[in-house]
Amino acid sequence: MQDIAERAGVSRMTVSRALRRDPKISPATTDRVTRIAREMGYRANPLVSALMANLRRQSPPKDVSTLAFLTAFPTRFGWREPAAFRRYFTGARERAEQLGYRIEDFWLREEGVDEIVIARILGARGIKGVMIAPTPEASMPIELPWEKFAVVAFGYSMNIPPVHRITDHLAHSLLVALRKLKELGYRRIGVCAPSDANVRVDEVPNEQ
Repeated sequence: MQDIAERAGVSRMTVSRALRRDPKISPATTDRVTRIAREMGYRANPLVSALMANLRRQSPPKDVSTLAFLTAFPTRFGWREPAAFRRYFTGARERAEQLGYRIEDFWLREEGVDEIVIARILGARGIKGVMIAPTPEASMPIELPWEKFAVVAFGYSMNIPPVHRITDHLAHSLLVALRKLKELGYRRIGVCAPSDANVRVDEVPNEQ
């Protein structure tokens, strides 16, 4: 588009508007820009055009796709107690809204509801994207017809089946903490982590 603008002697914005037949651009300029674009072999990308048209809307789209945030704590909102888990959800929700989605949480331990029922609900509502929240127990099994969904897990709580996951780089975080402590003059540094946390990251053996 920049090449077309330079040859036509106009701005890229003018080229963009002319190719969209914007009435604010004079017919003569529109015809000239269109002719030059055609001569230069320009072809509009339909996916980019659709995206830009959506961004130009003055009002938000009416149809918003939903993504599922599956939780499996003993209580309905037990997953909100750890601050890190709340930040996972908040960050995912903010990014989803930027991309035109919304997130709804589903509790897998609700009375009368199991994975089969949840799968039917998601299917009936046309929900294809699923996020698995960290579970209260390490390696906690969750049985869903995974082939029907696009899945991402937070952390290593659920490791079967293997799916894309988002998690902290724990080893790097520990090294950064140790380095900062040494810079502050500490020499006798100990590390204590819950055994459950160790299980979640494949039970890394202790090293002397």
